[in-house]
Amino acid sequence: QVGQVAIVRGAQTSLSVTESIDVLGFGWYQVGVLACVGGHVLADSCALGIVSPLNDALDAEMHLTSTMKATLPTLLYLGTAIGALFAGPIGDRTGRVAPIYASYLGVILTSLWLISLDSEKQVALAGCRFLMGFSCGLGQPVSFALVSETMPSSARAAALYAMAMFGILGYMLASCGMRLFLPDLGATAGQWRHLVAFTAIPSGVCLLLSLWLLEESPSFLAVSGDSAGVQRVMDKIAAAN
Repeated sequence: QVGQVAIVRGAQTSLSVTESIDVLGFGWYQVGVLACVGGHVLADSCALGIVSPLNDALDAEMHLTSTMKATLPTLLYLGTAIGALFAGPIGDRTGRVAPIYASYLGVILTSLWLISLDSEKQVALAGCRFLMGFSCGLGQPVSFALVSETMPSSARAAALYAMAMFGILGYMLASCGMRLFLPDLGATAGQWRHLVAFTAIPSGVCLLLSLWLLEESPSFLAVSGDSAGVQRVMDKIAAAN
């Protein structure tokens, strides 16, 4: 039956997905999920935490018009809002994991694109900032959904608090990057390309970690009618925990 899964722990019994996760409890599987999707919150906070100094550094090098300088942060945050808006329907259609992969990859690619731009490509710069924001927003809602759907009920609140802590760590990492590569906070161009590359590193690390560890939400698989997929994920949780 869809939404039911057989869990072997001493004796075989039929439980719902949520009940099965509660039986298996919190363990290394959930730690891996937090590392992957908590890392997403960290990576996004790291990318968003450098917005204002980076904008000033771009202006120092590229001599942006006042309109463009004001527009770039707006496009970044607008992209984040639209990405988050699209994340729900995409996550319900394709699953929770695909948007997370796409978000990590989008941040990496737009960071590389930004690094390659020069002062003659200000329209491309605007598009780049919008797409980076979209990439950041795309993974946020599904990350929190995946955490909620893979944690036992006793650990769910603590896991969501941990996600918020990852965001704080991301801003701390962004501050370290600015201290290293943009110590005057954008008064001069400095090494802003190094800073952008530095803040993209968490996305690259977390993408590789997610490709290795992250599984689809068992609740999504159950709703989709994939009983075999539910059993596979539950078996992996049981083995890891």
